[in-house]
Amino acid sequence: MFTDTLSRREFDILVMLGQGCSNREIAKNLEIAERTVKAHVTSVLAKLGLESRLQAGLFALSIGVSSFDHHHFEMPKGPMAGSAGSRKTLP
Repeated sequence: MFTDTLSRREFDILVMLGQGCSNREIAKNLEIAERTVKAHVTSVLAKLGLESRLQAGLFALSIGVSSFDHHHFEMPKGPMAGSAGSRKTLP
């Protein structure tokens, strides 16, 4: 189910969903259009097999990425810890 990978931008958005940010806040933070955020959120949900942004936020919390500063965080190599059965590798 988790064979797709998240892009850097999708990972940034996952982190901010875990922080409880709205689409507007994410767009402002990343200096992108709110419509682009919506597209990325949709992609994150599809790749992680989730149905809502709430689930994505809870997933981010469960794997411990919600406390990262997306500007200074180096993306992990290999499978992400804390997600049983997942194979999410990030570029």
